[in-house]
Amino acid sequence: MGPKFFIIAGTAGSGKSTLTKLFGDWLESNDIPVVRVNLDPAAEDLPYTPNVDVRDYVDVYQVMRKYKLGPNGALLVSMDILVNHSEEISKEIYRNTTPRDYVLIDTPGQLEIFAFRRGSQELIKNLVLDNKATIGFLMDSSLISSSLNVISLLLLANSVYLRLRLPMITIISKYDLLNDEMKRVIDAMTEDPELINEIIYKEDVPESGIEDLIEVAISRNYGLIPVSVYDDSTFEALFSALQNSMSSIDDIETSI
Repeated sequence: MGPKFFIIAGTAGSGKSTLTKLFGDWLESNDIPVVRVNLDPAAEDLPYTPNVDVRDYVDVYQVMRKYKLGPNGALLVSMDILVNHSEEISKEIYRNTTPRDYVLIDTPGQLEIFAFRRGSQELIKNLVLDNKATIGFLMDSSLISSSLNVISLLLLANSVYLRLRLPMITIISKYDLLNDEMKRVIDAMTEDPELINEIIYKEDVPESGIEDLIEVAISRNYGLIPVSVYDDSTFEALFSALQNSMSSIDDIETSI
């Protein structure tokens, strides 16, 4: 059995790189070895030092110059180029890991480039191989106060699941920025996922056709895990959810 992969995905600005650093730090503080992988060839200032960095294999700025592309076009081409290096990247990951390791994969800021491109799907498949893997889908807390935004984010989570076909947990990032009322609702939903309707119907929503969208949005219960950079107990809850997603009860870490 090889290492466990945690693929951190979400919309731009949702806190993927920050979670990669801080959750990795928390794991290491509990004597769980971590390998951090930067999968974004256009990343500039990362808050952590990646153990494996795809920027060593493709330079998005060279791609821009060579093919006369803008930033988005160059990133698309760069992700496709990385598929050709997937064997090298995979070997680098496995050289740095043991079966007890957690591999945190920090995905590109543009979710659509990561989730909906065939090349990106092939890259993830070639990195994970037959090992256990879970997607952590980040929902930015600044967006969830709007019912329509919640529906949109849940539909997006469904789309990512359909494309990657890996177990998924949903993470409320920047939980500390929520007001007390929203924290109470989110906390209640962690105990009773059906209470997600309290958020969805918190505001008036268009009636025409929206019922079908809501049904699709909540059709898969990923669980909601609030995470705050100021509260280590939220990382403990995240780790528990991650283990439940990946492991049978006999595999669960007992070191914490």
